[in-house]
Amino acid sequence: MGLHYENLKSDSLELDIDSVKDSKKKNSLKYNLFSEDKKENIGYIEGYTSIDNEFISVVRINPDFQNKGFGFEAFNKVFQELNTVSNITKICASWHKDEEFSECEGGMSTNLKTFKEESKENTNQSECAFKTPTGKWAQKLGFDNCTVLRDSDTTVEVVFTKGNEKSTKA
Repeated sequence: MGLHYENLKSDSLELDIDSVKDSKKKNSLKYNLFSEDKKENIGYIEGYTSIDNEFISVVRINPDFQNKGFGFEAFNKVFQELNTVSNITKICASWHKDEEFSECEGGMSTNLKTFKEESKENTNQSECAFKTPTGKWAQKLGFDNCTVLRDSDTTVEVVFTKGNEKSTKA
């Protein structure tokens, strides 16, 4: 089963790859994700690029559809589309435990949950970050360096870069 992408309206503009290049919001995309037959809502994805060529995304895959490759498929699609209008050099991630994730196990994002579980066994924060869904996806796209900027009980912030590039964020 593949995905069907339905554009979400953003500032009254339908965003797809053609309109992204010409729109005032050329640095963002939002999609609802459906099964190919359009019968099942799988989740949604939002992606943005900053003026510093950083890629930031929010991926929500409904529990019944997790661990089936849909997250990476959607992440990769938005990454590739935005990379055509902005040469992405960093993938920034912020993982949380808050009300937004109240329906998730432990009230935290899958990435935060995975990072915290891995941290119990491994003190190398970068290795733990690469065990998360976002870390695995970043690595598949060639982002093989990771800098953990913040690690608290409720939030982890990381930046993934390629090759010899290092994060300059403090």
